[in-house]
Amino acid sequence: MHTVPYEFSLNFDDLIYSSKTSRRSKNNNDPPGPQDSFVLFRKDFEAKYRLLHKGEKIVSKKISSLAAESWNVQPPFLKSFFKQLEFEALNKHKEMSPHYRYRPSKKKKPSNNVLGEICLNFVTLQSQVIEIPTQTSTILDVPTAKVSDNNTIDVVDDSNTFRG
Repeated sequence: MHTVPYEFSLNFDDLIYSSKTSRRSKNNNDPPGPQDSFVLFRKDFEAKYRLLHKGEKIVSKKISSLAAESWNVQPPFLKSFFKQLEFEALNKHKEMSPHYRYRPSKKKKPSNNVLGEICLNFVTLQSQVIEIPTQTSTILDVPTAKVSDNNTIDVVDDSNTFRG
């Protein structure tokens, strides 16, 4: 008999078999993929955490981050043990879903209409002629402001000087 280097909260079958429910689309009838070593660890970690914190509302995101922190400090032999469990889970997955094939969903591309509109706007901007005046324009008489030595603001106009 082999010594297990970890105390499980779930029984072997509950741990190894993929979840019946999934976050995937309800229209997708494909089974979920096989679980890797971290997913198996996280699954048992969640069961253990929920047992220890009964009655508390616990968000999955929090459990995932705690499981990741715990996974990162586990000794190599324990990670190796979960790697062996991953292999077992893969074999069970092949038994239950012999025709399973990994098919990642393709990312949606922006529609051609949006891309075409952006290109059209760019071409339109490039083709526009910007007229530059050939004559020099007259400078408007705009008052300027200067700060004097005694920290007052002097507004200088051609006709008068105002103190502020």
